[in-house]
Amino acid sequence: MAQRIPRWRIAFWGAWVLAGIVGTVLQYLGTASGWFGPISADGDGWIAIVVSSAILAFPQYIVLRLLIGHSSLAGAMWIPVSAVAWLAADLAIYAPAERITNALLSVGAIQALMQDGFPFFTVIFVVEDITLFAVLGLAQGLLLARVFVARSAARLWFVANLGAAVVVGIFSQIQINGVSNQTNPTAVDLWLPIAIFGALYAAVTGIALVALPRRYSKSAGSKSNVPSADE
Repeated sequence: MAQRIPRWRIAFWGAWVLAGIVGTVLQYLGTASGWFGPISADGDGWIAIVVSSAILAFPQYIVLRLLIGHSSLAGAMWIPVSAVAWLAADLAIYAPAERITNALLSVGAIQALMQDGFPFFTVIFVVEDITLFAVLGLAQGLLLARVFVARSAARLWFVANLGAAVVVGIFSQIQINGVSNQTNPTAVDLWLPIAIFGALYAAVTGIALVALPRRYSKSAGSKSNVPSADE
């Protein structure tokens, strides 16, 4: 007989998915409304990237804090670590990609590539997404390994983020093709994909989160009331 999944795992997975939706929508709302200023890797744009990514990470931290079950300095680092990782990914790929794209546009190279059927922009988007998820997975994974005192948590979280990148990337291409065929997209057509992006990412990484092996050191504070599993 198949082993039943504990209810607490399902509850935390659902909470993580909800946090992913809320964080993604809030981040998009703030970015689209210009609350954070221009999003770029130049000058004041760094502040906008850090603030928007911190807003995305805040609902995640709430769920993570409940899952840990006790105050933890490492757990409290979730938001700053996520923000710094997001900024590092932006500096690593987004700004160079923008410069390369502008350079190719200036000489008409992109038009030639597109005429030959080469999915240039698709490749750029895939590389950007994979880089972002890889950097986030590495930074957050190392932090989770510290929180749960399990080195395998870093590997599991990194792999889960790469898996989420694939799932989100596939949906992105489906969505792009769908929007291109719409003449008058509604507000729902614009907002629903954003929520789905957050839900898909959280759904994949949430499986890894509730499956993380957990051991708590004596110096970590009071132990969690959530059932734990040794590595």
